[in-house]
Amino acid sequence: DAAEAAAAGEWGSKLSRLLGICGARARRGDKVVVFSAWTRLLNLAGSALEAHDLPVASLVGSPEKKREALAAFARAAKRGGAAVLLVPLFGGASGAGGGGAAGLTLTHANTAVILEPSLTPGIEAQAAGRISRIGQTKAAKVIRLIVADTVEEKILEWQARRMDSGTNKSAQLSLNDFVQLGLSA
Repeated sequence: DAAEAAAAGEWGSKLSRLLGICGARARRGDKVVVFSAWTRLLNLAGSALEAHDLPVASLVGSPEKKREALAAFARAAKRGGAAVLLVPLFGGASGAGGGGAAGLTLTHANTAVILEPSLTPGIEAQAAGRISRIGQTKAAKVIRLIVADTVEEKILEWQARRMDSGTNKSAQLSLNDFVQLGLSA
């Protein structure tokens, strides 16, 4: 739509699509959880969403900030508030002390958006599982945002080959994996 096209000029195609998805779901009263391995991308997504008047909570930061964000997101399920929860896929430096793909139940939301494919396919399955748990009262939907003609498409192909071959979803990458991705020197 016109608003999404205008946002693309300001935020780029991936975040403009995210704005469209989150805006449409917020108008229906639905909550969305957005996952990324890149906290800088989550911060940028938060800025874009807030600039378009979509309330956001983020699990990037200190444990106290994360507790506050989860509480705000839970309150939002009852009476408005944060329509979108931003969650890092991994802990450590990237996730500032803890990943959101493991151990959380986020059934307040019924839509999960994965901003980029992971080189660890199991982590995406865990992320999707955060909204699809016992207690979920709505149909859960997972949306993966993939940019055409980028390495993201190669990662999806590699994931499919890895899954078809029965390789452990969380196994470490090998040199052969990089060759299959077309990333070797």
